[in-house]
Amino acid sequence: EAGGSTGSTGSTWSMREELRPGSAGRPAVRDVQWRPNMGIPSSSVAACFEDGLVQIWTQDMEGQSWNAQVSWSVNDEAWRLAWSKAGCMLAVSYGMGSCQ
Repeated sequence: EAGGSTGSTGSTWSMREELRPGSAGRPAVRDVQWRPNMGIPSSSVAACFEDGLVQIWTQDMEGQSWNAQVSWSVNDEAWRLAWSKAGCMLAVSYGMGSCQ
């Protein structure tokens, strides 16, 4: 189960099925990062997997389903994610010290 918070509001989220290791043959999740919400009514999280897959998931409104909006591969093991403070850029560390 993945979990997170929207900051001071204390809201939590769950993506049990979408990020479950081994679901649909998917490898283990390495990192999940909540996108800073700068007045946008939707929520987004990024997830990276041990096979190098990186995905950004979006929920248009609280209570609605999460949808994978963007997926790409870094062609190596993905390790960590970090959003910029404004939430407009996502850094992905992968392999032996590389960053994209």
